[in-house]
Amino acid sequence: LGLHMHVAESPEFNRLVAVHHGRPIRQVELLAETGCLGPHVQAVGVSDVSPGELALLQASGTSVVFDPPTRLFWGTGFPSLRPFLDAGIPCALATNGPAANCGQDLFESMKYACAIAKTATGDPAALPARRALRMATIEGARALGLAAVVGSLEVGKEADVITVSADQPHLSPMHDVPAALVFSARGADVRESDRFPANDPARALGPVHVPDKRRLGGTEFACTMSGAGGTGMAHVEHMLYGAYRPYGFTATSKGE
Repeated sequence: LGLHMHVAESPEFNRLVAVHHGRPIRQVELLAETGCLGPHVQAVGVSDVSPGELALLQASGTSVVFDPPTRLFWGTGFPSLRPFLDAGIPCALATNGPAANCGQDLFESMKYACAIAKTATGDPAALPARRALRMATIEGARALGLAAVVGSLEVGKEADVITVSADQPHLSPMHDVPAALVFSARGADVRESDRFPANDPARALGPVHVPDKRRLGGTEFACTMSGAGGTGMAHVEHMLYGAYRPYGFTATSKGE
């Protein structure tokens, strides 16, 4: 049985835990003390976690789930993602609920995860776009214990796929596909007609080839998507997991 809970979302969380228990104890420390950490647990938020608590999360195999837009919307701080990544803790991305996010767009979560990581560390390379894509897909599946079923497009896994339309002004020119998906794409760019749910074998089988040409900004780009050019999707507690395969998506300038 999995356990999904919001943890240490702000200093106030830890203050209330200490007041309630009448001793100087923090939330992750309390969860470790009561046996509520482990590979079956997803800790959401984790904005106020000490180095000692980070070690507890790592040692227990607990996964963490970041919801960057909510942290910014609520003003509860910049969780420094880098220490979690460096510690090898399974890290996923989510949106949180409508009242706390006001968008429900996981593309936005990827973008702000990178922005928060860079701001918290002062390092523009703190969270690369490719890693953010993994956090929104295969690492999300791993956090839920479903990496053997979804999270990447592999033989034996569910082929639940979407495609992202590249013929949008805000996605052109697309010189770096992972960066465009993380920093510029939006949920509205998902092509509704090209969703291939895993529970529909007739639609899920075979590659999807959608050649398209548009003249944008005076430069003509030919964009081709294959079945490997989207992302597997499933919603569990507002989390999207699947697999972006950027190398299945090409964008080339005419004449190259």
